[in-house]
Amino acid sequence: MKSLFALLFSVALVVGLGPAYSAEKPPKELVEALSKTAFDGLLKVKNAQGQTIVKAEDAKTLKHPLVSYDEREKAVARGYLSANAKWCGLDWQKDYLQPYMKSLQAEHKKNWTPHQYAYVEVVHGVAMGVATQEKKNEKCSDDEKKRIAALAKK
Repeated sequence: MKSLFALLFSVALVVGLGPAYSAEKPPKELVEALSKTAFDGLLKVKNAQGQTIVKAEDAKTLKHPLVSYDEREKAVARGYLSANAKWCGLDWQKDYLQPYMKSLQAEHKKNWTPHQYAYVEVVHGVAMGVATQEKKNEKCSDDEKKRIAALAKK
């Protein structure tokens, strides 16, 4: 069985992107492919207590996609940014993921269900996994580290 990272990397290759996507707006094919992979994976994701986030009875009612295209596009872009931050040795959780999730909570408040928040976080993680695979044989330069660090403020 393929590892999750190998599967995610193959998704990126299948949609014809190859290594080193780094634009702010990811290609639609990438967003759609990673969104679907994330949705399928959402049913298997477990919380810190080892319980699945989506209960079996809830899984039957969830329809892909759980959030708008714009939100999925942002999650993919942010996942790539988080991967680049991690690659450069920056604190991706504190400076990239947490502010992103807080901004979603501020924007959507109680309008989103816990499943929608979880889904966006999984989309972010799937995108991060693909980007991490793409960067595994490269070294982050000092200039790239400065550029990525500056993006945390956006």
